[in-house]
Amino acid sequence: MAITLKNLAGKLINNSYPSNVEQSLYTPSASGKSGLVKNILLTNVHTIAVTVDIFYFSGSARFRIAPKTLSIPSLAQVVLDSEITLAYGQSITANNVSVDDKIECVINGLERDV
Repeated sequence: MAITLKNLAGKLINNSYPSNVEQSLYTPSASGKSGLVKNILLTNVHTIAVTVDIFYFSGSARFRIAPKTLSIPSLAQVVLDSEITLAYGQSITANNVSVDDKIECVINGLERDV
């Protein structure tokens, strides 16, 4: 079983998704892989505070992994450092961002063969 420590994702979070459809931030890269998210860095690059919702998504169920409508101050960063395990087909998603392309998201962790 190969274990790879890596940057799992780097994305701008945007509102091009309807409010009831999540933007996928990270899903294990292939069938037969599982992931362990070590931390999620959310950086606001805007001059005003922005808000976002972050979820763990599995099938049709979703669960918040950050406070509802998480507010990130202007030019600040929030670190979500609770570990989250994911199987292929499960994902970390974002929804309801208040301003397009002003939150940079970096997800660090590891993937392994199952």
